[in-house]
Amino acid sequence: MSFRIVASITLVIALVACEKAKQEPKGSGALTADDRALFQYLPKGAPVYFAGDYSKLQDFMKSGLGQFTSAVADKLSPSMSALTACLAGPRGMKSAMAMSLANNTFEDRIVIAGLTIADVARCGKQSGLDTKVDADGKFVTVELPMTTGAFDFAYFQLPSGALYVHQTMTLAQKKPLPAFASRAACEAEIAALGHASAAEDPAFNALAAKADRTKTGWFVAGGDGTPLAGTIGEIYGSLDATSGVALDVTVRLVKASDADKVEQAIAQLRKMADQMPASFKAVVTALRFDRSGERVHASLALSDAQLKSVSDQLGGMIGAQIH
Repeated sequence: MSFRIVASITLVIALVACEKAKQEPKGSGALTADDRALFQYLPKGAPVYFAGDYSKLQDFMKSGLGQFTSAVADKLSPSMSALTACLAGPRGMKSAMAMSLANNTFEDRIVIAGLTIADVARCGKQSGLDTKVDADGKFVTVELPMTTGAFDFAYFQLPSGALYVHQTMTLAQKKPLPAFASRAACEAEIAALGHASAAEDPAFNALAAKADRTKTGWFVAGGDGTPLAGTIGEIYGSLDATSGVALDVTVRLVKASDADKVEQAIAQLRKMADQMPASFKAVVTALRFDRSGERVHASLALSDAQLKSVSDQLGGMIGAQIH
């Protein structure tokens, strides 16, 4: 749900006349041992990867926009925000995620270090949810009731002690619900990875080196193997949620002519800024953008007060549509 909200905000941001983005942040270079310990359990070739400090990412939920997200989540399942807050309790957790969307099916695999099966079981029970733990303590399921039906989400303990989650969702269904991999499926997936993990993929390592991995979260993506293969070359950036939210993203388009189109679209949106609600216009004002050849770079920093204003506006626009 938070990804949908971020996308909604992105659609209404634009460029202030003649203002340029700050210089593109320097990449963090080669993956650290801690990074590799997470990505060794994720497959290479995923279109999108996201990683960062899970605890700090959950701190975002305390902001105005985060509170709006929690309200939306609770409309979908009354226990969701309480469970999420509990799972974010242990500090210093690190996470990595691989995501894809193909044939109307969304898929993500997540590795979390610093969270245990016991933590998940405790949070499930504290939230009043049906929670089951395997006898050896290495697999846990928690049943989460939703307005569209209940489902079990599951965590599997990896050999490193980190937890693994594999979720799929078929979007073409009338009432889509996530489906989580069984323990047997998780064990088979990890055993089959071998040397085909993201950690051992030169292409992923080269792209991850360009991202600023010192922030709360960072991400990389590519167009290969997706419908955007002829448009998107690579994407990398960071998200900082230590105070408000700051986003920095660089996109290399396949053709410079596509960068021209992006620049023209932004200029058009800029002209429309005065017609936007005040909170969205403030986002337009805060955005910084620059372009070099086929590469475009944008940064956006919003304070907690600005986030609350945006979330209030979004609540009025889409909150009533969520049942």
